[in-house]
Amino acid sequence: MARIDDFLAEYTIQLTRAVTRHPTLYSYSVSQVPGVITRIREALPANKYMTNGRAFRATCRNLGIKPTYKAVRDFLQY
Repeated sequence: MARIDDFLAEYTIQLTRAVTRHPTLYSYSVSQVPGVITRIREALPANKYMTNGRAFRATCRNLGIKPTYKAVRDFLQY
């Protein structure tokens, strides 16, 4: 599995958890998470994403990387 697939698999878990636990912090529901994952797949190579969200930070923590653009880029090998 490619690194982006590893990242997105973990991000899907963390985003679903975050939206379920903190629904007032998100402008979408759990049913919309797959669409968000599709958009983040396109955003990662372009560095057009936020690193400070709960789900993003949890994803990075679980993958052992810092939640920074450089660390994510290095992990994804872009």
